[in-house]
Parts: sequence; structure tokens; C-alpha cells
Amino acid sequence: MKKALIFGFGGQGKQLLRVMNGLGIEVAVCDTDPAKFGPQTPTTKESWARSFPDLVECGPIPKIYTNWQACLKENPGVDIVAVATWTKNHEPVAIEAAKSGARAILCEEPMATSLYGARRIIGACADNNVLLTVHHTRRWWPAHQEIRKLIQEGTIGDLRHISISCGGARVSDLGTHWIDFARWITDAEVNSVTGWLYPIEEPNPRGPQFKDYPAEILINFDNDVKTFINEGPGIVTPLHYEIVGTRGLITNDQVGRSENWVVKMRSGKNLSPVRDYYGEMEEVRISAPQDLRMEEWGRVAVLQLLEGKTTFCGGKDGYETLEVLIAAHVSHRERNMPIKLPLVDPQDLAYKMKSA
Repeated sequence: MKKALIFGFGGQGKQLLRVMNGLGIEVAVCDTDPAKFGPQTPTTKESWARSFPDLVECGPIPKIYTNWQACLKENPGVDIVAVATWTKNHEPVAIEAAKSGARAILCEEPMATSLYGARRIIGACADNNVLLTVHHTRRWWPAHQEIRKLIQEGTIGDLRHISISCGGARVSDLGTHWIDFARWITDAEVNSVTGWLYPIEEPNPRGPQFKDYPAEILINFDNDVKTFINEGPGIVTPLHYEIVGTRGLITNDQVGRSENWVVKMRSGKNLSPVRDYYGEMEEVRISAPQDLRMEEWGRVAVLQLLEGKTTFCGGKDGYETLEVLIAAHVSHRERNMPIKLPLVDPQDLAYKMKSA
């Protein structure tokens, strides 16, 4: 029987437990807050979990730990370790898991709070021959994969700009997803990042211990594609994507647990941008499911690691997405100056997030 450890029993930890129980994997779970394993109460249940009732009932938990070092010591050489703790704890847990003989690590995003920490995770996995996947979940979603394929095939022409806006005002929690999505579909290197961080005016729904900032981020890729991510203060609108190419555009409005991808393109040859910009465009049908099957796609991530694959998002991808997020923090501190990538600082003294 395959064996796994899950560190962190918040929403993502619960989801991964359901996945692993469904796969028949023997699981032990560790969280430093014992209340997480007791009856759900208004004080222990994360407020946003009410939107995801399927995460609450997770099935059997064979063994529970509240000390992560003891958990690793008593369970060496497991098949997979899922690191779903607070971001600041990803680095020590993932490194010790790699040293414990684990065969694979699934680390939630962002993978660390500093570039130094991220490099230490990658190095520990390489030194101990451990597979590492950073769980930027949208890379596993079939509709997102289809959108990326259409862009790469030139369905909307040459990509020009991407705009993503979303309420929630949590740039490290949610914004990291939009950064990674833009990097993934653009398939280009980031040239520079400009960031604006704003004061925290509302409590984080994950709990008062989390400090995360409303922010706006402008990303310039080396192929001149621009991406603007808006999680600034006061936004209460749902997630909205707009992807514009020279011959078409792609939009998506996520409502509840369903997406609404719309792809439109203009066919024909020798089109003029000053004469042929008006009128109806052809709509391209999206065949992939657009409902959010979180557990199903988490299952794919776990199965890939058990099969010895890190196809969708390895340590390098996780690192480069984190680098953009940290560059936005650095830009804000430098009075919103564009920050060139890659970031170079031998001691990483400057390259840490304010967010935790």
C-alpha cells in the first residue's frame, strides 16, 4: 500500500486527504492546531470552507500528529508528502521531508516566502533524489490546458496582453495563481515587474494570523506581452480574465464553482487593424469541462507524482512564479520602479515577501 503524509489540515489539506483516501493511500495528517481535528465550530472552521462543503467530510484519518518533526521521524520513506501548511513553514517542512527519504513532495503555492528558501527546497529535493511538484492547480485544469493550446496554436493570433482581476485582495494567496497562469500561457520569460501594494483594511478570511496585501502587478514579458493583475483594494467582483491577441480574444468569468470561457477570433487573410476591427467574430467552442472539479484535478497531481512525473509544474516553475511575486514587493518598496528579472542577490536579503 502506498503511504503519504499531509502537513497542514486547512482547506487544501482536507481536499488532499479526500483525494488520497479515494486512491486507497494510507495517510497520516499533521497540524500544529489540535482543534483542526475536533468538531468544526465557528472559531475553528475557516469561514470560506462553507463554500466548499465537500472539503469538510474527508473520510478516515489513520493517524494524527501535532508535531511535524515527530511525524517525519516516525514515518520515513513515504511515497508522497503534501506540504499544505502556512507558506512560511513550507521551507523547513519540505526540506526535512526530502531528507527523511520521501519519494515525492507536493508543495502548495507560493512555495516559500523568499527566493533563498525556494532554492533550499529545490536543492534538498535534488540532493536526495526527491520529485518536487509545486501545486499551481490551474495547470491541471482541462479548460485552462485547452485555452493554452489554442493560444499556442495561434487561434487568436499573436498574444498581446492579459488582464486578470479578482476580488479577495490577497496577492500571495490568490495572486500567485494569476501570475503562474500568465507565465504558463505566455510561455515566455519575464523581463520586468512593477508592483503596487495597498494597506490591509479587512481581516483575511483564512484567519487573523494571515497578513496578505491588496495589490496590482504589471508584468512585462520578453516577447512584449503585457499582463496586468488587479487585486487592488475595494474590488468585490468575481474572477475575470481577458486575453487579447491580434486576431481575437478570450474571456472568462468565474461564477461560484463554474467558469465561462469564451473564445472569439477573426478569420481571413491580410486583415487590417484599422479597417477590419469591427463586426462579429467567430466563436470557438471549448470542449473541456468548465465546472471546478477540485478534487478530481488534485487526484491527477497526486497520481503524477506516484508515477514518477512532475509534468505540469516542477520546482523551477514554482520558483519563477515566486520570483515575480517577490519582485512586485521589491518594486513597491522602490517606489513602484520596474524591477528587472532575474533577481540577483547572493544573500537574498531584499528578496522576501511582506506577505505571510
